[in-house]
Amino acid sequence: MLGRYLAVAAVALLSALSVNGHFRLTFPVGRYPDLDFLDNVRTGTPCGVPYNDHTARISTLAAGSWITVEWHLGYAHRGGLQFFLLAGAHTYKLSAGDWVMASEPTTQSYTLRLPEGVTCRASNTSECTLQVRRQALEWGRNYIFHSCADLHIVRPDFFTCPRMNGKVCNDAGICDSGACLCFSRYTGDACERKGMCVTVHPKQGHARIRNNVCIVFV
Repeated sequence: MLGRYLAVAAVALLSALSVNGHFRLTFPVGRYPDLDFLDNVRTGTPCGVPYNDHTARISTLAAGSWITVEWHLGYAHRGGLQFFLLAGAHTYKLSAGDWVMASEPTTQSYTLRLPEGVTCRASNTSECTLQVRRQALEWGRNYIFHSCADLHIVRPDFFTCPRMNGKVCNDAGICDSGACLCFSRYTGDACERKGMCVTVHPKQGHARIRNNVCIVFV
């Protein structure tokens, strides 16, 4: 009787490991909930879980920058990986060749370059997603695990603008060529002071202050 219970427990443990110890992104941080058993058989593509503004964990990266993608690896499946940037209607392949690192199943990082000049912002209506696909050839040629990270990809000069409390342009403006374009009623090099942008333009929301001067965008 004890032997039967031990056998049942062993099967249960192996079953749990088979669905809970696979692959998920750690940098950029994976989409919530960042489960490690999302695949193209039991969960939908491209990410296994839908994007949600309320639970989003966004990584801000510069267009054209080199980044090292890192992941949790619960089991070293046979096969390689593919890396893609999903940006609106466009898909950019970020890894060279077909499947990379097929001979390095235990490696947990890969360095790649984001496309130059491509900016995007993840939201409920706009896709900006790093998608990683991982083969598991021992389960079939078409069996793929996938994990996604939601991004804001910005121009490189985004990171050169003045900051206030650690926030670029105090989160009250847009970084443009190293200078803050402050939203209405904000002024200062880092949009750190509330002011008043007076304009006769009918579209009041298109008024911005730059270098203490009110600029109207048509």
